[in-house]
Amino acid sequence: MGAIACTLELSAHVHSVCIRVLMPEAIALSAGQRNAIALLLSGKTHKQVAAEIGVSTKTIQRWKCAQAFQLEMKRRKELGDRADEHIEIREAAIAQSIPELDEWTEQLDEHVEWLSKAAKTIKVTGFNAIVKASNRIRDLPSEAFKPADAIALGKWGAELVKAACDIEAELLGLGELAERVSGIQEE
Repeated sequence: MGAIACTLELSAHVHSVCIRVLMPEAIALSAGQRNAIALLLSGKTHKQVAAEIGVSTKTIQRWKCAQAFQLEMKRRKELGDRADEHIEIREAAIAQSIPELDEWTEQLDEHVEWLSKAAKTIKVTGFNAIVKASNRIRDLPSEAFKPADAIALGKWGAELVKAACDIEAELLGLGELAERVSGIQEE
């Protein structure tokens, strides 16, 4: 046998071993065997698996003795265990964050209530300033009338009303955010 033929044969053998070791899922198992593995890992008995697949319990026992079957079953069990660990970690993180979300929601509700009261106060103050400006203009004798003062007071009142409206618009946005947070908590 020539060196090239020996190298090719060795290369094919190494490739075959690598596939079996590194990629056990590539090991040829029948569809029935793959189904049997899934059913066994789900907790079904040999008898239940055999009935569902349509083979005898002896066939299931024989399959379980085969190295390829054992490797695939071990690989799938390890994958399932890792998936369970990830799920547990995620659930713990969610459970840990719920009290923080509750606290944040309570604080948000308090801020929204305070800002709502502040906006109403500012709006009332602004409207009062506008009314006072118009009353001054109406009540002053024409010789004492200083339009600049009345206009300044009216502008200040209008700015306060606008600021209150802006605060109320922000409150609507905070309310929507609080509703979204509550929705997340309920999930």
